[in-house]
Amino acid sequence: RQNAEQQELLNVLSETWRTDNQRQHEEPINTIRATANEQVPYNVQGYLDEFSKTLAIDIRMLLGEVGKLCEERRAIQ
Repeated sequence: RQNAEQQELLNVLSETWRTDNQRQHEEPINTIRATANEQVPYNVQGYLDEFSKTLAIDIRMLLGEVGKLCEERRAIQ
């Protein structure tokens, strides 16, 4: 009888430990998920498109300046 009681006590303690362990594992995971869902999604493709447009404008401007410098150099020679 005492052996059965001890076995039951061990089973209860084991189940309580498993439940607490599972809860302690789930809480930070749920917090991380909630935080991740609050963040604004980052649109990489939109950023790259905008960067490419801005870069193309700058390159056109620089090529125009280089062209003017070449013309001025020819005029001086």
